[in-house]
Amino acid sequence: MPIKTTLKSITKRLDDIVRKIVRSRDKVCITCGYNDTLQVSHYISRTHISTRWDLKNCNLQCSRCHFSWHKGFVLPYQKHLIKTYGRNILTYLESEGKKLAYQVGLAKLFQREELYKKLKKELKKYL
Repeated sequence: MPIKTTLKSITKRLDDIVRKIVRSRDKVCITCGYNDTLQVSHYISRTHISTRWDLKNCNLQCSRCHFSWHKGFVLPYQKHLIKTYGRNILTYLESEGKKLAYQVGLAKLFQREELYKKLKKELKKYL
């Protein structure tokens, strides 16, 4: 059965593969080390397409830490990002998050297909 290639379908495929990568990479909550009720958390909201599938922006958190993150308790998350990616990571993610999404259309669809192929290779590192 052929894979559908609509903007909606490739977005779902990207979300799914990023979730698999992050779960395989992090294994436990990045802020407290807990290994139950784990969720993929985005430092910059996933509504910002420019960072939605950036693996530096996506990290595993338990539901308690993820909820705390959304309530403004950001320091533990920021400490993890800086420790893992260096002190410029917050500036990088914040500036990338402000970028406008490309215009919707065929070019955007192909761009997401290419990203999916790249992430599929990344997932193989963790399997």
